[in-house]
Amino acid sequence: MNNFFLLILLSIFILNNSFADEKLKIGISVPLTGPLASMGDSFVKGIELFKQDYPVKYDKLKLFIQDHKYEGKEAVNSFHFLNNTKKVDYMIFWGNTPSSVIGPLSKKYKVKTIALSSSPISKDNEYLISFAPITKYIKSLSNHIDNIKSKKPAAITINLGNAEEAVYLLEKELSEKLKIELVSNEETNFLPILSRLKKYGADSITLFVMPKIAEIFAKQASQLKINMPIIGGDIFALKSFKENFKKYLPNLYISYGYVKDGFLEKYKKLDSETPYFFETASAYSMMLVMSEISLIKGD
Repeated sequence: MNNFFLLILLSIFILNNSFADEKLKIGISVPLTGPLASMGDSFVKGIELFKQDYPVKYDKLKLFIQDHKYEGKEAVNSFHFLNNTKKVDYMIFWGNTPSSVIGPLSKKYKVKTIALSSSPISKDNEYLISFAPITKYIKSLSNHIDNIKSKKPAAITINLGNAEEAVYLLEKELSEKLKIELVSNEETNFLPILSRLKKYGADSITLFVMPKIAEIFAKQASQLKINMPIIGGDIFALKSFKENFKKYLPNLYISYGYVKDGFLEKYKKLDSETPYFFETASAYSMMLVMSEISLIKGD
């Protein structure tokens, strides 16, 4: 996150603030259980890294961390708990689905909220700011496809808004030379799709699906003796997932979210086993923003 974004965020969110407590109270809702728990854990580790680097600034913050399990209902429960029980000054929600669900609530209850989401949910909502560098991520995917010299790339995506948005942006980036297959988030039979893609002559597949679904895909692709390059985001970067997936499809390429090299190297030294660097960097940046707001509060 650059300084320009920080300045915009601060200038918008500090207007008309009134704080009751000495410390800035921040509610944070991430997936700590469920299919994306590892990504939520990486977000929390970003907070821990900020605490190590800036203990005095961290002491100005009072954090309440909730688990939304990457489920809409749980996200709503988190929002109401943080707003009604903890009476936080700001909320931070991670993920497209949870952020989309609580977006209208932030406006209804006038709760200042930051959503780490690629969905355009902040339109006409003065209480919510959303951001995610999806264009850089799409460019990274496109570069992977170019680097492996794929002439007939394909993509399989779940039929949810943010995933569909990403795959159509990738199609545009590739000048529309992308064969797209839509599946439900509960898909368990990829054999017909794989047969179509094999007949089409696809020489790479980019996946926009959950890890559990991706493992089913890999097993069935192996049954059809398909062994083309598979490209996925850092949702597939967990070591245990990669090891299991590569038993069936060894040519797996991971495209990471954009993180500055300096932070990346620093974080690797802290914990080389956790792969979700973008989530860690996002949390670290959010804490920097909140610590600056806390200084204004203290004036």
